[in-house]
Amino acid sequence: MSLNKKLLVLAIASAFSGASHAVVDLNTAANGVTPSFASEVTVPSGGISISNAQAALEVRVTAGFGVSSLAIRFIRFDFPGTTLATALSGGTNGAGDFTLTDKDNAPIIAAGPAPSFTVVSGGNVGDNYVIVQVTAGTPAGILPTDRFVFRPAFTNGGVAKNAVKATTKDTQTIKYALYEFGGNANTQVTPLSGPVTGNWYTWTSGVTASCAASTTNANRIDATNAKNFLGSSTTFSDIFDLTITRKNGVYLPSTGAVPASLTAYMGANTTIKTTGSLVGALSFNTLEGNAFIVDANKTSGTWTFAAAPNGFLATTIRATTTNAVAMVASNYDVLITPTAGTDATVSPINLNTCGTLKFSGSSDRVDFVVTPGTGNKQLFRITNPTGTSGPVNFTVWNDAGAKVDFPLSAVKVGPAPGVALPLVLNAQASTPLITTEAIYAAAQAANAAFTVGTNADGVAGRLRIEARGDFGDDALDGNFTKGGKPLAARLKDGIYIQAVTTSALYQSH
Repeated sequence: MSLNKKLLVLAIASAFSGASHAVVDLNTAANGVTPSFASEVTVPSGGISISNAQAALEVRVTAGFGVSSLAIRFIRFDFPGTTLATALSGGTNGAGDFTLTDKDNAPIIAAGPAPSFTVVSGGNVGDNYVIVQVTAGTPAGILPTDRFVFRPAFTNGGVAKNAVKATTKDTQTIKYALYEFGGNANTQVTPLSGPVTGNWYTWTSGVTASCAASTTNANRIDATNAKNFLGSSTTFSDIFDLTITRKNGVYLPSTGAVPASLTAYMGANTTIKTTGSLVGALSFNTLEGNAFIVDANKTSGTWTFAAAPNGFLATTIRATTTNAVAMVASNYDVLITPTAGTDATVSPINLNTCGTLKFSGSSDRVDFVVTPGTGNKQLFRITNPTGTSGPVNFTVWNDAGAKVDFPLSAVKVGPAPGVALPLVLNAQASTPLITTEAIYAAAQAANAAFTVGTNADGVAGRLRIEARGDFGDDALDGNFTKGGKPLAARLKDGIYIQAVTTSALYQSH
């Protein structure tokens, strides 16, 4: 064997050994591994070129029909949704874009003349098919179990040049058939083997972004004193775990390679915004050294990345309080707004609700409370249906959104001057009937500036009331029917607030 032939044999063997790239196998039920390219890239009107530098576009297919030594046959590949960006080349086995291997994918090394390939039709830039004349080597020829390998614009060296061009982000297919004559291959009639069709490549997001509510250190707001988390020394609660990273196995069309980091998709000044109550001087921890900036209304906060994000896995987002201002239970939604990366631009990613901050115990509310001091009288009754006694606290809002907090012990019932109710509501117990006026008086005693106010129509405003008990639980775990739907009946593991009116205007909660 000549030195040049030995070098060629070694090059072919090296190219096929230990390959870790995606391989499309048209003869397997799962079609091998269909490579995915990043859907974040923009496809211009003229199409986008795709590199095959790491052989992601490699296709393997069983010959399916034997060819005698030195005999000539014709193979045809069709790829209707794709055109060639670089003209295909033939040559001695493995020297160009085509290779013959045995059933175990080892290149055929012939004792005599090696198998060879010659492009006879198609295969040029802009074409969506190729017909290749294959000459069988000696002495074995081509066995039905041997395999043809198609690697457009790879050329045994990972040459970083464009292989094909796509005009859409649809999944693209490729078809193989073997013919006895070139004319048959041209008209696609009477194949010796095939046709066999499978997916060639597809598109998917190159970015993984997800969140999950924290299950450890998910401390609740103390229902008795909303300035604190439950536990006298606790100043934080873990809200959710956030993941943003590049997805393994997704190739960039421009390089034909999987990017090393998230910077291919996101650049400097990428933002992550969390929407939810940050009242209580709540703040979240930094991300990759970038501070969490709370907006003036304390309804959202944002991380702005000074440099392109490196990405992170299940990073815990922790809320910390100063214990100086009462906190508010809230859901926290997350919106990621990336700037352009080095190779692609990602659209905003809305993760919706990622976590929740809850009060300890349980809560219930009435959203329509009549104006105090009017002819419509409304009465309230608080019930503790659980087996545990605990304090009860209220939050009252007016129509303008102003609120005030106070304990059950601030509420007086009965004829003036009234009798203060106890702070603690015993297990299975209920309060006496409480009037709207008694609730309003307790609210104004806590904050003299708080009023129902006047609405835009010139009519006096109304109130909303939330009652919180340091007993029971608002969690719905276990409160589901067999079909997985929530029960329509009232839960029996938390506080109730019920309301009735004594006039024609009637409401029951």
